[in-house]
Amino acid sequence: MLWARGKGSSHSVLCLCFLALVSWSTCLSSNSTTLIIATTEDKAVQASYILNGYGVGFEVLLVPVGGVKLPILNTTNGGNYGLLVIFSEATYIANGTFSSALTRAQWEALYSYQRNFKIRMVHLNVSPGPQYGTAIASAGCCDPSSYQNVTIVSEVQKREFPNAGIRSVGLNTSGLYHYPTTVNNDSTTTSFLEFGPHPDFPTSSVAGVINKFGDGREQMAFFIDGGNFSSPSTVLNHVWVQWGYRGLYPGYRRLNLQTQVDDLLLETTMYTGGLFRLRAEDLKDHADWTIDINNRMNRGSSYFLEFGFNSNGNLIYGYKQQAKNPGLSCDGPVFGKWHEGMPPLEYQKPLGTGKNAWPSYSSSAWTGECLFLDPLISFMRNTTNRDAFGLVSHTFTHLELNNVTYADATREISFNLLYAELMNFTSAAKFSGSGLIPPAITGLHNGDVLRAWSDNGLWNAIGDNTRLPLRNPDNQQWPLMTSMANNGYDGYQITPRFATRIYFDCDTPACNVQEWADTSDDAGDIYYLLELSKDTTSNQLLSLYHDPYMFHQPNLRSYDAGEVLVNRKMQKLSLLQMWVETVVAEITRLVDWPIVTLKHDHIAMSFNRRYVRDQCAPYIRSTLSSNSSQITGFDVLAATNNTCAVTVPVTVPKAVADTKGFHTEQLGNDPLTIWVALSGEAVHFELHPPLDVIRVMRMIVASDRDNEDYRDNEDYSTRSTIDYLCIYSYHDPLGLGDNGP
Repeated sequence: MLWARGKGSSHSVLCLCFLALVSWSTCLSSNSTTLIIATTEDKAVQASYILNGYGVGFEVLLVPVGGVKLPILNTTNGGNYGLLVIFSEATYIANGTFSSALTRAQWEALYSYQRNFKIRMVHLNVSPGPQYGTAIASAGCCDPSSYQNVTIVSEVQKREFPNAGIRSVGLNTSGLYHYPTTVNNDSTTTSFLEFGPHPDFPTSSVAGVINKFGDGREQMAFFIDGGNFSSPSTVLNHVWVQWGYRGLYPGYRRLNLQTQVDDLLLETTMYTGGLFRLRAEDLKDHADWTIDINNRMNRGSSYFLEFGFNSNGNLIYGYKQQAKNPGLSCDGPVFGKWHEGMPPLEYQKPLGTGKNAWPSYSSSAWTGECLFLDPLISFMRNTTNRDAFGLVSHTFTHLELNNVTYADATREISFNLLYAELMNFTSAAKFSGSGLIPPAITGLHNGDVLRAWSDNGLWNAIGDNTRLPLRNPDNQQWPLMTSMANNGYDGYQITPRFATRIYFDCDTPACNVQEWADTSDDAGDIYYLLELSKDTTSNQLLSLYHDPYMFHQPNLRSYDAGEVLVNRKMQKLSLLQMWVETVVAEITRLVDWPIVTLKHDHIAMSFNRRYVRDQCAPYIRSTLSSNSSQITGFDVLAATNNTCAVTVPVTVPKAVADTKGFHTEQLGNDPLTIWVALSGEAVHFELHPPLDVIRVMRMIVASDRDNEDYRDNEDYSTRSTIDYLCIYSYHDPLGLGDNGP
């Protein structure tokens, strides 16, 4: 079984010299789509999810116990794959022993393809053995409960995958089956990954190796299991992506940390009783803290908080102040209670039905003097304070929208946007006016609501990843576009958003821990909750998900908060600050990549462009030097006749001679990304300096003609009886060929 995402995503060019009865030469292109070979879809996903995060195309070959025919590896036009990733050697248990469902001939076909097209191979979750220049350590292997840290060998990273940006710190292997290993063939084998000591293993051992065989074939092997649930696994996946593609690939790597805070200006009833509304002192604390944490993040980082505001909360506050201000007449709020008998979350309201909740006399002729009685608005009136945060509409009153009318939905968004203009929110540096955060994430199956938003100039809304109907079922890196059948309206974008373990109706750790214990199957103190959040969130970020995270205004109570021990320091922090500090500390411990926040409009646009870009199936085609020892440049193309409505990111390991006027990005320690516009023609770039690929030239006889499996993947119609292939590889003076299996 073969399935694919983004087939045709990238190509590399290989210059081949065929020395036959009549000499001739040509330059062949090789599609660098990753071929993932595994026995089950679950195992294939352990590799595919990280490629999807980058935006790199892949195909999956599922190998049943009885075997399967290999896909066509190459044609007369060149190779079809630029990276081979194989899970557990495609093995099954037969007669009490593990045996690969790939035949020896098929393995040789894959090796020959590697040699011919300079393609690297990655082995995931394999046992040590002579084919990897290794042996199992003396005490045997460990079970998943055995705890050993695994660490990148920094010297090898600098040489072999310098753009990975992974710090040489311990990664917890708890829950991951692994094999402590020793290297027994130093001539072909280099350890790049090491296990730390363990009671059963008093000294360090090998966890992964790079093999470079005499004929130029290269492979990387991991002696540890993995999974998309594990942040250590995700970190290690970046190793083989960067090594396998030599740092040159279509797509990009970016950590986006977006923390959206709903319900600004409203008052919230707490889970443990009482009411809480943010104070200006809390906002000042967070503005100052944002500056501080940016200074402590990785180079190139840019983080900020974003608020979803409900303007009716300002009217409620001003109206309540009349008693303290004799003679002042303030406008009453539209209404103060908005949570009333909401239908089921995924309820789809029949179009044109419902009863108006808003009073017909509602007016936007508000008294400015009353609005500025609110300390929050006085704080935000200062442009420096205002511009420290992102701002986006959360509707006027927070009326839940699953069953409302078109008229009410129109008032909710139009009044909030009018208020934003009146208070100069629309002039803020990080204001977003093309989308919204729906109140309680409602209205997304109400076609009247979606139409009202669209009629008011909005085209996107935030969703909720805990609700599957609001997430794209085909690719979690894509937004969901509404349909008449499922939502009552066609073509409105729903951008995914993660929930957290920080609850909307809690302002203190004690409240949050109590609600967590009461509503989930897990329980513990605030530090245990933060530890779980650290593991979950760091894995999501390192998996290159760009979804925002959901918080609410009580979670920012800091001014009168008690001290907590976070990152080995006693400090006064809000729930949100505790969460961010914990996550950021883990990310900066693991990698040196910048952490970047996008405002709401830019988040939505990023998801939209990712979807459009994937439909174009962009790819690159690298060009080798005349002696095939270096990659000198590359072409950027797309399967859609080299045309794409959005720019295509290409990551390069080194600089290019000319960026041709395209937008480029290189934040902090990240590699250079070029955003290329395609309008019908391939776009060529020259690497400066070129990228070394192979070091020494030698000649080998192409002797695979008699291999039936390989012949199925090769066109011999133009080959003579005895052909020679010019291959530039590592020195093998005796021509002994592959030292591997």
